[in-house]
Amino acid sequence: MCHPTRCPLRGLARWACRTGLSLAVSQWFAAAEQPPHLAAINPWEGVSDVYRDLVMRGGMPDIGFARQLQDSSFFGKNQKEDIVSEVERYPLINDLWENKIPDFDQITVPA
Repeated sequence: MCHPTRCPLRGLARWACRTGLSLAVSQWFAAAEQPPHLAAINPWEGVSDVYRDLVMRGGMPDIGFARQLQDSSFFGKNQKEDIVSEVERYPLINDLWENKIPDFDQITVPA
């Protein structure tokens, strides 16, 4: 997962519209790019803020679910992101975690 200004999500948007995005957070990031052909997203029961919703729920470390997702998610630039190690290394909100929050102000399609 990465910020859309640093990842080529626009190129993935057409594919996502045809096949569906599996993770809600992917849909938020793609929608923030405002691709012209994207009519709506359906981010059902998903993460919108990796730090607050996934690894530090309620301000307490909670990496159980993140550890389960580790084997099948969090890919970027042909490498796997180690979200569990990142939360252990950076337990407080910083640029790393801010970069994983979609720009909701840019989302204009129905969700």
